Amino acid sequence: SEYVKRARNETIDSLYRNALDIVKLFNDQDDYKQSIVAIDLVWSYFQDKFGTTHYLGVTGDNDSGKSSIGNTFEAIAYRCVNMTYPSEANIFRVYGTVEPGQCTLVLDEFHRIVEQFPNILALLKTGNDHDKRIPKTNTNTWKQEFFWTYGMKVMIGEKSPNEEFAR
Repeated sequence: SEYVKRARNETIDSLYRNALDIVKLFNDQDDYKQSIVAIDLVWSYFQDKFGTTHYLGVTGDNDSGKSSIGNTFEAIAYRCVNMTYPSEANIFRVYGTVEPGQCTLVLDEFHRIVEQFPNILALLKTGNDHDKRIPKTNTNTWKQEFFWTYGMKVMIGEKSPNEEFAR
């Protein structure tokens, strides 16, 4: 009951300030980058209330702090799953068939993922729309299932994906 009382006293501004304090503790970035990360952390808890979402792209050289951003999301974003080199099937299993907005997804080494798994682009093109699903055939039952793809995604890589693969 103590936590319920505390939660009732929170506002969207107080949630943002708390998130920003955590982001600043663990991410040595410019102020505007820390603000974006904090905003998206709060957003992740409300993503299912909106018809669309955006993706956060994080690029930089080694030791630029991009993995720290992914780790921060993994620690405090809404139901975050941090994946390195996931396949399309891995992502579908994470999002599932129940309802949209079930988690926040961090995709590490994103520029390589797009080149190795081009079907992930179709998933990303529908994943910002609350009502879109992708059909897949379950090879165990041979029945068609519809997977939700909507949810906040943080895409981390050393560079943006090659335009040949991702326009």
